[in-house]
Amino acid sequence: IATPPPAESAHRMRADLVTLLLYSGGLHSLQDHCTSLSATPEQAADHQPLLLQYVALVHSLLLPLRASAQCSCAAPLRAFLQEAGVSGCMGIACSILCEGAGQDAQARSAALPAPMLEVCRSVVLLLVHLGSLDAPYLRRVLGGGELKVQTLHLAHLTLQMCEGAHERASGLLHDVLLLLALFALGSRANSEVLRWRWRGHPTMLHRLCALPFPYFCEARLRAILMPTLVCGCLHDAANLRILSSRLSAEHLRRFLREQLRLQAAAAVAPCN
Repeated sequence: IATPPPAESAHRMRADLVTLLLYSGGLHSLQDHCTSLSATPEQAADHQPLLLQYVALVHSLLLPLRASAQCSCAAPLRAFLQEAGVSGCMGIACSILCEGAGQDAQARSAALPAPMLEVCRSVVLLLVHLGSLDAPYLRRVLGGGELKVQTLHLAHLTLQMCEGAHERASGLLHDVLLLLALFALGSRANSEVLRWRWRGHPTMLHRLCALPFPYFCEARLRAILMPTLVCGCLHDAANLRILSSRLSAEHLRRFLREQLRLQAAAAVAPCN
């Protein structure tokens, strides 16, 4: 019998290690511990390195899936993430962001220092990574029960932060916009969340249309916002109607035409 190549052996060992961690029960205990540490802003700030390392650990669990969607740990890992609410990471991020939500715009920047925003961004990047590996699975997980509400909270809380510290929180905002696009695309049940009101604020669609003007005229920022609006309104007449009350649908059509032209040009370029 031929010896498996080293890379394949490494992939198998990594998948076996993930399976061992899942069935050991240690991840559940660690999740409970980290969730308790983020219960108050003071605790979360004191234990920021641990929270960051915890999210990184959950992120590393996805590595076998990245190598092969059919790896030996795929089924138990997907079951664990769904049952554990993506290891409680969404709840940790929402707890941290809630601290600044109730304050005035000037106080928000001081309420959440950069290290705490880093934890929140790591959570969002974890979810985006999961969506890049299996977008339908991400939509099922985030579209179920409490996580659907937490996804809405996360997006609105991020927008609240950006009103007081736009430059510092802009990276988090851009990652959240990508997450919303993955969350809503092809799922009418999920895209419905974008027309829910939140704590006296207008819908998420209304708030996205109220982002600063550069998001509608600068190419780099348009490439961040427009895909989210397209994903949220695709095959959803109610969302498109709400969006059209604040923003002409021509903006979306123009953006899509531009992307098609760029894609066509990129396809022709290697032939020249």
